[in-house]
Amino acid sequence: MDRAKVEEFSLIKERYHEAIQAYINEGYVSKLEKQPTDTGWYLPHHPVIADCKNTKLRVVFDLAAKVDGVSLNDLLEKGPNLLNDLTGSSYDSASLLWV
Repeated sequence: MDRAKVEEFSLIKERYHEAIQAYINEGYVSKLEKQPTDTGWYLPHHPVIADCKNTKLRVVFDLAAKVDGVSLNDLLEKGPNLLNDLTGSSYDSASLLWV
């Protein structure tokens, strides 16, 4: 691996550590001090950085990860669909602007 890649990985690791530490400081997450128990939900996570070098690193949590066939997404309440259904809408296709 070349030096530039090593430096990039080191920077990502440092920024990821800072992002996780900020979540800990805010009380959103807690550091696991011992073996996992059945009293919590443990989410896999990973860093995401856009192609632009000046973009802030984001921590993405995988709520679809399954343990014993169940994910956190499966347990969350489903809300109503807030998007407008266009299939029943009447509109004049001639008034649409296609670019």
